[in-house]
Amino acid sequence: MQILAMVMTGLWLGVLLAAGLTTPAAANGTSRVPAPVVVPVPAPAPVPEFAADYYVRIDVSYNWSDTHRFETEYDVYAPNLREDSGFDEFARYGLGLGLYLSRWLRADITIDVRNEITGDADGTVTYTSPTTGFQNQDTITDTIRSRTWTGLVNGYIDIPMGHAFTPYVGAGVGLVLHTFSRTLNQTIQCVDPVDCDPGAPVTPGPTPIATYAGRDKDYAFAFAGALMIGASYDVSHNTHFDFGYRLLYLDGADFAINVGAGNPNQHVIIDDQVVHELRVGLRFDVR
Repeated sequence: MQILAMVMTGLWLGVLLAAGLTTPAAANGTSRVPAPVVVPVPAPAPVPEFAADYYVRIDVSYNWSDTHRFETEYDVYAPNLREDSGFDEFARYGLGLGLYLSRWLRADITIDVRNEITGDADGTVTYTSPTTGFQNQDTITDTIRSRTWTGLVNGYIDIPMGHAFTPYVGAGVGLVLHTFSRTLNQTIQCVDPVDCDPGAPVTPGPTPIATYAGRDKDYAFAFAGALMIGASYDVSHNTHFDFGYRLLYLDGADFAINVGAGNPNQHVIIDDQVVHELRVGLRFDVR
């Protein structure tokens, strides 16, 4: 009996030992597989967006003005003769460099050039000569070529709307450079129906007196100012399409242009101008 008890005790110990070393998965006939270790993937670091500091711009505009004209006087033989000519519609092209001061404010320096305009002043006038008392006639062909360069320092207030469109208002001050070239042909003759030669008994006109021809050019600086209103559209992150209206004021100028010995004191007067502009352009951000 003692031997049987010892055998039974050994069997129970073996069963208990086997149960302690065997996993549930092994009891079901499968081997134990360690659980995988989950390694967290780090979140991507955010890429910072740097606001642009500067921009470059190109612009083109359609312009019209009812106050832009030149006047010219003929002082020697016909002091009251004046020829007028108007420049009604024209185009202007510009470049600029700007600076973003804040989300709301920016400033730029712009240079615009107006396409060359040719004005012709042709006319004939009959007058009484202040020196002889006879009737004289001037026939004049006058061609003036005009171009203006405008340099402005501008400031803008942008009004962010939370979408691609951004309205703006602005103002600018600077200088305008007026450039002129002139070609004049002038023929003076006596057309007195009675007498054109005090040294002869009767010499009715027409009798040629003088012919003048000459060319000259000059330039002058004057004040310029502007008011702007418009909007910009974000074409891309770095490109903006600007469109708007600009009211441009340009001071006039007075040129003393000598185009011949018979006309030493002639003047070309450019009136003060109020120019209306419809402008479109592109701004390219520099980061």
